[in-house]
Amino acid sequence: MPITYISAPFGGEWYAKALAVRHEVMRAPLGLCYTPEELAHDAHYQHFVACDGDQVAANVSLALLDDRWAQIKQVAVHAGYERRGIGRALIHYVEDQARAQGYSRAFLNARVPTIGFYEKIGYVCEGDTFPLVGLPHQRMTKSL
Repeated sequence: MPITYISAPFGGEWYAKALAVRHEVMRAPLGLCYTPEELAHDAHYQHFVACDGDQVAANVSLALLDDRWAQIKQVAVHAGYERRGIGRALIHYVEDQARAQGYSRAFLNARVPTIGFYEKIGYVCEGDTFPLVGLPHQRMTKSL
């Protein structure tokens, strides 16, 4: 079955599946859970998933910040789907969604080991690294 890319509205079934993947990939390895306050912010974001049948292969959240800047957030690819181009394709899908809504710039806070991945899809490092959830991160930007 081919991978499909869809919106996952906050509070819906696809959002819940995406949240489970986010937790498994991003928080559980650090011994962390999402707090109710963090999850409350999700209500203000757009969420997107790469679907393989009824499974979430990858997910991304999008925060629309002003009339120009969109933030790519919570990028997580399920371990069984890594290195297949699904994360890259989902990010391009989300960038297209932002562009269609009139946004011209995107940024993200990349975990340092993922910088090379984001550079390959056009993101550029800005500033110094900084800690986020106990790990070094790098702000990266891209023109849409």
